[in-house]
Amino acid sequence: MRIFRYSDFSDKGIDRRSKQKICTIHGSGVHSFSANPYRDKSNNSIMTNTKHTIQTKELTQTQVVPISTQILDTKTLLLDFGKAAFGTLLVPAPMVANPERLVVHLGEKLTIDGRVDRNPPGAVRYCRIEQQPVNHQNSCRLIIPADKQNTGPAAIKMPSHIGEVFPFHYAEIENAVEFPHDVFFQISVHYPFDENAALKDV
Repeated sequence: MRIFRYSDFSDKGIDRRSKQKICTIHGSGVHSFSANPYRDKSNNSIMTNTKHTIQTKELTQTQVVPISTQILDTKTLLLDFGKAAFGTLLVPAPMVANPERLVVHLGEKLTIDGRVDRNPPGAVRYCRIEQQPVNHQNSCRLIIPADKQNTGPAAIKMPSHIGEVFPFHYAEIENAVEFPHDVFFQISVHYPFDENAALKDV
């Protein structure tokens, strides 16, 4: 169901100061038009104490284990997380041959030879991140750098305790040694979803 307000239509016959045209569409057909249902007829003013049925929740961070890991001929570790998600990467600290320099490639697409595509087409995303691991930590959380796509006027601002996120399906870690696949995590950041919400009483 889609809701269109009067500003979406050309209607000179409706006084926009006193009425608000609402069009309810089910599928492809227009079923009904109505004036603003939240108008107080006693003083001809818009009621501001409308009832909101949705209460926003905090973003959820979910740890996703890769479905496969592979050491490439360049001693680079390739991680496949099964599907793309917005988030970051959690890497065990001792798995990098050079602990002072962590180089990771995040991407949504592989090339024909099975590498993360450094030059993907269209809106497919790729990012190279170089980071210095913090000493005496068992794991290193990758810090996603800010760019024009995640900090522009149309971008959704992320909470400071989560930081920036990036969409990726695959990750390559340079100069890596092979580890069990369950020690790496894609930190998927998403809005909590209740599959049984429609079955609950309103």
